[in-house]
Amino acid sequence: MPMAPRDTDPDSWHRPRSRRPSTPVRAVGSDRTEAEVGKAMLWLCNRYMHLVSAAFIMRMSTSTCPEGWLKFGWYNLNPGECRAIYSGCASAVNRYWYIYAIAGNGVEWAGSHCYRVPTTAFQRCLNRCDPGSRKVCFREFDVNGFCDFTLDLVA
Repeated sequence: MPMAPRDTDPDSWHRPRSRRPSTPVRAVGSDRTEAEVGKAMLWLCNRYMHLVSAAFIMRMSTSTCPEGWLKFGWYNLNPGECRAIYSGCASAVNRYWYIYAIAGNGVEWAGSHCYRVPTTAFQRCLNRCDPGSRKVCFREFDVNGFCDFTLDLVA
């Protein structure tokens, strides 16, 4: 069964891949309000100074997507905003997830796993292409066994 490739270079996560000098991310095991403690979720937080739009790739059952991967987006987050991306144990789905994000000022959080995505909200099997889609390159991140996981976009 085909799988999205994994980055093998551990430094690739912090290597700049944008039009700006650096677009790092910070991953933490938990970033919850008191009411959310105990709920397994994957969170995305915009710690950048501009609106950020993000798309993701996650493992999906082959009965839903023949190649076993689903791409979905766009999540628009204002500065300081956090949003649940997946409700459930993130590591139970897959240890490795993929993200592409772009800020309103053009800063990107990108990687080397390139796929075509629509410019509007979408949920599609990985290799499906739609008219008017554009190529973006996703970056891998490792939830490393955490059920509750927060990904902070910082620059």
